[in-house]
Amino acid sequence: MDVIKRNFFALLQTGAFGKMQHVEPMSAYKWRKLFAMMGVHDVLQFALAGYTKQQYQNVRHIPQPILHDLKSHPQLSLDEIYASSRLSNKFLNNRLKAIREGEPHAMDTSIETLHVLNIIVHNVEDTLNKGVVLRGIVDLGIYLRTMGHKVDFVKLESWLNRLHIESLAQFQGSILILLLGFEEDEVPFTKRIMGDAEKATLKSVERTAKDTSEKWDFKQDKSLWLHANSGAIKQSMRRSFHYLLYAPIETISNLTYKFAKNLSELEE
Repeated sequence: MDVIKRNFFALLQTGAFGKMQHVEPMSAYKWRKLFAMMGVHDVLQFALAGYTKQQYQNVRHIPQPILHDLKSHPQLSLDEIYASSRLSNKFLNNRLKAIREGEPHAMDTSIETLHVLNIIVHNVEDTLNKGVVLRGIVDLGIYLRTMGHKVDFVKLESWLNRLHIESLAQFQGSILILLLGFEEDEVPFTKRIMGDAEKATLKSVERTAKDTSEKWDFKQDKSLWLHANSGAIKQSMRRSFHYLLYAPIETISNLTYKFAKNLSELEE
């Protein structure tokens, strides 16, 4: 892991979870590169919080223009986005809706458990569509640290199994354990630590601020012929196939949905 990635996770652990990790000195160019990556993952304010907690002045040398830019990017709550997360498979998404509608009226209702499920589902969406995005992973970790004592993990695991996303949930838990300093008992739904989660996350943080996930998979010329954007299609397929064994039903449904969505946009 190079110095940029080491500082990336050191700032996250310090800023988001209060675990003091000292950052290493870097050039202005590398700091800009680091924060461009953090911008893609929507964790800039966690990074700023982690930086201000640093004790050694020799590493507190981010150029002032960069610090000014950081402070001008407020971090918004994603709770509403988490609550509206969905699955691509219609049958599984109907199960998700039934869980959300029924849980507030259950005898043993647990809104905290439902919120954890919502974050996990959102992270599944992000992972299949964009690759690993750390904002949702960090928010999951913060919620587990602060509200985990109120979460019914038996119920949560039952829901994850019903939605066939238990392996992708363990994938998210593995990121918390391998890269963000969590203990296994803090993430009870992670029965198996997946080494692949670390590799996929490190690859994801190398992305630049330009989010290639929004590229069109198809384009159309004046003669109305469809042309495949082969690079975007291959990237989308590679990502989908990578997670095929973790959640085959949702992965295949997600890939089918993306193709159908792009085709429908062309028709419009």
